[in-house]
Amino acid sequence: MVSKPGIWLILSAFVLQSCAGPVVEPVVPPPDCAQLQCVALTFDGGPDGNTAEILDILVANGARATFFVIGKKVAEAPELVARMVAEGHEIGNHSWSHVPFPRLTEPQILAELATTNRAIAAAADGYEVKIFRPPFGSYSPRVAAIVPYAPVLWNVDANDWRQVSSAEIARQVGRAKPGMIILMHSFVGASVQALPEILRQFRARGFTLVTVSEL
Repeated sequence: MVSKPGIWLILSAFVLQSCAGPVVEPVVPPPDCAQLQCVALTFDGGPDGNTAEILDILVANGARATFFVIGKKVAEAPELVARMVAEGHEIGNHSWSHVPFPRLTEPQILAELATTNRAIAAAADGYEVKIFRPPFGSYSPRVAAIVPYAPVLWNVDANDWRQVSSAEIARQVGRAKPGMIILMHSFVGASVQALPEILRQFRARGFTLVTVSEL
């Protein structure tokens, strides 16, 4: 049986907590890339079988990235997209079916974007997509007039899609300089193997990993 003094202590604590109101998390300002050596690591083509391991590596290293996702894959693995957002990564639209946009009609292009945005929002509690990367980096003036986003391309290509070794991927990515966007592909196993070494090199060089929008 709880004694009367014990009851009053419990009640007092409850009242104080109620009066204090909800706990407000401090707002953390984005990194100042005018002062820091920022680079943006991006992964195209997921979510897929390697995405969870990539997320594990990023969280273990306190690093964030930008994932340009394919809509039909989002619909198959929404939990991975929800995890990306929960862990502070940025999500970009990479089309629904990864078809080069210059081949498509205007209604087809708009449908590719809209269906992907809806899938992302459904997976990640209404997440609003603000960036877009054209499939294969393929773009044209006609496509630019249709798409309501400026295309996000890249400065450094890991060339992982060429089925090169993890050492070669790390070497390619090692060419990055502050202010650059790096292209990798989440479905390439060698890129997953190279990622810890890439992050180690970035730390050694004093780089800050940021999202594309922060950059």
